[in-house]
Amino acid sequence: MENFLVTDAQLFKRDKRFQLLFRNVGDWGCGDRKEGYEVKRFAEDVSFELSQKAIKQGYNLFDHLLFRSNFYACYAQKEHIYTIDTKGNLLKCTVALYDEENKIGNLDSFVIDDQKQKLWINNYEFSQKCSKYQLLLICKGGACPKRDIFNERTFNEKCQRMRQNILQNFELAILSNKVNYKLKVE
Repeated sequence: MENFLVTDAQLFKRDKRFQLLFRNVGDWGCGDRKEGYEVKRFAEDVSFELSQKAIKQGYNLFDHLLFRSNFYACYAQKEHIYTIDTKGNLLKCTVALYDEENKIGNLDSFVIDDQKQKLWINNYEFSQKCSKYQLLLICKGGACPKRDIFNERTFNEKCQRMRQNILQNFELAILSNKVNYKLKVE
């Protein structure tokens, strides 16, 4: 990626139609791939570091100030957003394609399993721990519903990750000169 920024990406660097968004490759399951199929993944999130480098080289980033919230964390949380697979199954998440919890209905029956759908829609409830969180109004408890449904992260892990994302987004906004700020000392 660093080489890409100084070579090919130069072609659209000054074009306002293009913005960069860095995300690490994630483990979203094997799907139809054979066992042993693996993608090299970094142990640490490198998207923030790459974003910093891109800003310093004059690139524009995509929505670095878009903070996730309970409503906007994921399309699967919205009531009338669906994915239809090749078998006519009605799904909520395009990542958990092969998980039964993701199948909320089928086009043949025209019936939606309300219990399964409720897992995905507005599924986040604030913990008492959240009430003391300084960034609560920005965070709003937004998280990937898949991670909650499949218990992929503890509350503390989700909270720590969200806090890190918010603070990094602020830093990127300041580096980009896209936010006016004034430090207040109390």
